[in-house]
Amino acid sequence: MDIVIDHKEKIVEVWFSREDNTVDLLQKIDAEIANYHCQKYVVAIYRSGTANLIDNTKRLLLENVKTAAKNNKI
Repeated sequence: MDIVIDHKEKIVEVWFSREDNTVDLLQKIDAEIANYHCQKYVVAIYRSGTANLIDNTKRLLLENVKTAAKNNKI
């Protein structure tokens, strides 16, 4: 697990590898994450996976376009 904090932009990135036990680690840093939320930081949690990144990104982008079109934003 890696934690990257950008105090200027008020962003906290928590990076989990495939080998990390995400549930246990999240419980250990839960209070720290809550503290950053109280300070108006955005907390992003990233988890490595085994799926195909390109295929998943295409699906995500397509879904975002469909949602935007549905909401008349494009």
